[in-house]
Amino acid sequence: YCAKDSTKVKTHAWITSKRFAAIGLGTMGRDTTVSETINIRYTFTHAADTVVYDVALDAQTLEIIFDAPEVPPAWTALEFEQCKHCPLAASEVSHCPLALSLDRLVRTCGRLLSYEAMDARVDMPDKIILKQTTAQKAISSLLGLHMATSHCPSMKLLRPMARFHTPFASREET
Repeated sequence: YCAKDSTKVKTHAWITSKRFAAIGLGTMGRDTTVSETINIRYTFTHAADTVVYDVALDAQTLEIIFDAPEVPPAWTALEFEQCKHCPLAASEVSHCPLALSLDRLVRTCGRLLSYEAMDARVDMPDKIILKQTTAQKAISSLLGLHMATSHCPSMKLLRPMARFHTPFASREET
């Protein structure tokens, strides 16, 4: 999430180890001897267009690794529609960690029409999943992964499930 600062928004745990040191945060408690990540690639092909979306998860914590935007969009501000059950205080945290992690997803997939038919491919470390589906269902799978691995304290309970993420799973498979 972003902590309030009088001069700028500081990014925290989702940035890579190299950037921790660069902004004076050391390793933020991460074991830097193990730099393993879990990489997942979603590829959506529809009509004459292909959208590729990469997700990197810290293999130890299962938190999503990404660079927060330098100027976060207004809709990511914690005070903009803050969840009623959110334990974060707007006086300490300027932006919603889940919304920040979704910013790139919205910018990348926002042009897709929910009803568009597409071929979805998900490349994971131990499997490849292919599915003919709609944009809505394909992005829904990716959204669930983002939510569980974001730095949102309310979603933290779902994070262990990310290790066994099965895109497009049926009710019986979950």
